[in-house]
Amino acid sequence: MKAFKRAWLHFPIAKKTRSFTMLVIIVIALAVIFNLIINSLSLTSLGGMVRAASAYTIAQEAMGEEVDALTKYVRQPRPGSRQALARAIEKTEKAISALPSDYEDIGPERYGRTWRVLNTYGEYAKYRDQIVTLTEREEESRKLVISSGTEVIEFSDGDIEKLREIVTPLYEQYCGEYMDLIERIRATE
Repeated sequence: MKAFKRAWLHFPIAKKTRSFTMLVIIVIALAVIFNLIINSLSLTSLGGMVRAASAYTIAQEAMGEEVDALTKYVRQPRPGSRQALARAIEKTEKAISALPSDYEDIGPERYGRTWRVLNTYGEYAKYRDQIVTLTEREEESRKLVISSGTEVIEFSDGDIEKLREIVTPLYEQYCGEYMDLIERIRATE
């Protein structure tokens, strides 16, 4: 240390200024490099989080569209609504398969949520497929009945309300214990 101190004292002022300036430049350069590295890591991590959030949003929107398409198909089982349902199912399955599911990358909480979405969708799909099958059978049965000569009369909304008013006393008299179920069915229409 004494040798450095003696050498420093014998340096001319110009060399001391250049040495000090070089030291400041090196410290600033190291700080800039360190800052760039930290920013790069932060942005990479942030980008991954944004991509994951985007994947979850896309999956959620796709599931909503699928439910809407299923509801429309069940209410109006036509080829167009069946094709729309098939497209919605495909979109949902693609969106769900794109959800991040690597435990190491997303951590235990997000992994648990992703697993629940995957598992729940799988169970929902089983019931959805049963509903679609029943709807298709109903439509096939309807076509068979019509082709055998049965006349089908479509009711307007007003006619349906009049019919309900007429049969409600019968329901109350003979099916009183099931009236809460009947009310729930009416609420879904």
